[in-house]
Amino acid sequence: MYTNSHFLIYIKKEKTLSAFPFVMGLPCSTAACYRRFTHSDQYDEDAVWYSSRNGSTDTESFLNQNLGKFHFHIHALSLMLPPYAKFETKAIYLYIDGVRVAVARLTFEAAQVKYVVIQYRSVYWRDLFHDTGEYLPRDQDRFLQRYFATYFQWFQSSEGNYYKNQWPFTLYKASKSLTDDERESILSSIEISI
Repeated sequence: MYTNSHFLIYIKKEKTLSAFPFVMGLPCSTAACYRRFTHSDQYDEDAVWYSSRNGSTDTESFLNQNLGKFHFHIHALSLMLPPYAKFETKAIYLYIDGVRVAVARLTFEAAQVKYVVIQYRSVYWRDLFHDTGEYLPRDQDRFLQRYFATYFQWFQSSEGNYYKNQWPFTLYKASKSLTDDERESILSSIEISI
């Protein structure tokens, strides 16, 4: 147990992030998603989305919501749905408090997405990401995960290697190619559900 006049934290394995009373500031107070362009290999100056945590939102809820948004954007990127035009974006990055915690990269082959690799800063972030469901930024519907599961399947995972600076990853392989007509069908069903 560590005591201070400002806060009291009990260190136990059973405790979750929301069990710690943070009084000195807001940890995990910002989250942002940035993208990298395919043709120029440059980063977009503007975030795809950005969110700030207010004092009434606990840390665990804030992380779950923003990891869920990242789920949604990984699925949109993989299926090349807006805001990710066809072959325009090759990677998206999730930053929490300015630190990159996850990245999703595409590998193209014959004008199709062949692989989607999701890399995590640590096993902790991998586990937290996998324990979070998809979250639609404007609504709480889960609709892109179903389409992602139709066109991609798990292929490989790794724990990473701290000493070789290799992040843990999950690799998905395209199980069938997505045609432009199928992409339009997905877009029209999304617009109807919104």
